[in-house]
Amino acid sequence: MTELLIRLAELGDSKFVFDWRNDPDTRAASLTTDEVLWAQHEPWFAAALQNPGIVMYMATAAGAETHRIAMCRFNISPAEPSAEISINLSPDFRGQGLAAPVLKLAVDSFVKDHPNIEVIVAVIRSENIASRKIFGSAGFVERGENDGVVTAIRNRQS
Repeated sequence: MTELLIRLAELGDSKFVFDWRNDPDTRAASLTTDEVLWAQHEPWFAAALQNPGIVMYMATAAGAETHRIAMCRFNISPAEPSAEISINLSPDFRGQGLAAPVLKLAVDSFVKDHPNIEVIVAVIRSENIASRKIFGSAGFVERGENDGVVTAIRNRQS
């Protein structure tokens, strides 16, 4: 298996994240299925990197740090010690068993970097069984389903 490294996202990652987000399989599994336009994405990505309420990590292959595998984003709640997580794997690396280790590495990094966060929340389409399994393997516990969406929670101690 590929050895993974995790780092904070940089401006040079924007095009990769844009392409992954607009991949048809990604869109089908996302809560928001509309295609994102570059004119929307580029300023959003730049602003997100500057926003202390958004933390984005990039997973890369060790020894090939420019070979991006996945992005994991945490949206920190301004009102509670919690964050909502999302993950997006490069289509080139899907089906290789990398999503779960990327997720674990990103969560471990986030928890270490943000000791005040007590709960991480994942919101997953109900029919996205692969994501539900991956989040379950990373210590997330499903807490309910509403309108075709499952909420899974991971406490800091998990």
